[in-house]
Amino acid sequence: MLKCIQELIKIDSDWIPKKRGYSLYLRPTYISMTNQLGVLPPKEAKIFVVMSPVGPYFPTGFNAINITCNDNVLRSWIGGFGYAKLGA
Repeated sequence: MLKCIQELIKIDSDWIPKKRGYSLYLRPTYISMTNQLGVLPPKEAKIFVVMSPVGPYFPTGFNAINITCNDNVLRSWIGGFGYAKLGA
């Protein structure tokens, strides 16, 4: 997969922005094409890469912020899904 992405970038190198702060967004994606719902390995799948030039995330420049990290506060109840990012 990595070699395929590297070749894609070579082929479409004109898409790579040259200006400072700009970049080429790459999103490898793997989706099931199986026509049923459930938690099981797919019988068919598609893998593709979304590729797009993007501008700066912070058009006015990057300004750091101050944050406080506190491990005394929980994101979820005991046995919940606060430890993971998922659509459950």
